[in-house]
Amino acid sequence: MSTNLGDLLKKAGLQAGPPAPEPEPGVVEVPEPGAWFARKVVLRTTRAGRSGKLVTAIQGVLRDHELLAQTLRKQLGVGVTVEDEQVLVQGDQTKRLDPLLRAQGAKTIILG
Repeated sequence: MSTNLGDLLKKAGLQAGPPAPEPEPGVVEVPEPGAWFARKVVLRTTRAGRSGKLVTAIQGVLRDHELLAQTLRKQLGVGVTVEDEQVLVQGDQTKRLDPLLRAQGAKTIILG
């Protein structure tokens, strides 16, 4: 006879709490519009220092770099990191990033 963790907890007099609510798919909490960005946001693709791998660098992010990176990871489905005050997105994502950044409050986006 096998005993699982649930049975052991019940035997000890403990009960499980209510299940955690499921987050709505595709919903990402975003701070107030425009709060992340400088007047100009520059999107630049580069291979420098990446063993030939192409990345899109986002310059002009003022704060919450990690939160922006997390948001973009979920929205784009690609790897996003923060390095030296830049948000780096795997691959050439300039066409996909432009509308996403504008929706989050970026006013002027320069493709460089």
